[in-house]
Amino acid sequence: MTYPDYKDAAERHLETCYSIYNKLVEIEDKKQHGGINLSEERTRNNLLANLYYLSGYMVECLYSYAMCKYEDKILNHTIRDNDIKALDDRDPSNPYFVTQCPMCMNITGGNYANLYTHTYKLCFTHSKKANLRVRYSITRKQHRMSMSELSYFHTENVSDISNVPLFDNLTVLSNQDLMVLFNNWSAFERYKINYFSTANFPIFDHQLVLKFFWELVDACFKLSKHIIREDTLFRKIIKKRPANF
Repeated sequence: MTYPDYKDAAERHLETCYSIYNKLVEIEDKKQHGGINLSEERTRNNLLANLYYLSGYMVECLYSYAMCKYEDKILNHTIRDNDIKALDDRDPSNPYFVTQCPMCMNITGGNYANLYTHTYKLCFTHSKKANLRVRYSITRKQHRMSMSELSYFHTENVSDISNVPLFDNLTVLSNQDLMVLFNNWSAFERYKINYFSTANFPIFDHQLVLKFFWELVDACFKLSKHIIREDTLFRKIIKKRPANF
């Protein structure tokens, strides 16, 4: 895959999330005006969990695209091709060089066997532009969501990042309960079954998860506008944000 595929993936996740959001609004309206049965309650809870999980991946994909674009990655190279080139060149000045990053691989003694199982593609161990050490892996299997994970543009001292919440390494979501959701998101959330009885989520309800989705859409819209500088689907969807979210 080439790095623009990450923008496409972010927009597909956004479309899916928005469809889930609309279905949740429909179910909640029915609940408020007559009630829902047990099957509909289970559907509602499953949709809330899916919206939470996919909202995080929406952010990750757009962030990955933004970093790649900022670093002027070559559009017609696949991520795997770039990774192999970095290892074959053994060149620390190569922006794709990842062999010195302990976060990315577990290779000792010059053994480059099992390349694909030990490597996380396009790990930013340093910035090509500013030569500042930045550690972030686009396809790291154990991704978690945190301010430090999203600090690439802050570390790069990109001036317009101050307009983008979360990515500016300073502006948090609008309340602490939303930050609990944010800080507990990880790539393993797809395996979770019941957020409603999990100690990590003292509050996981309809209003909170929907608000979480809209605040992440807003952050992605501002990332598109100020850093990526492209007209993405986030601009269209953020206009549909209800006043209470």
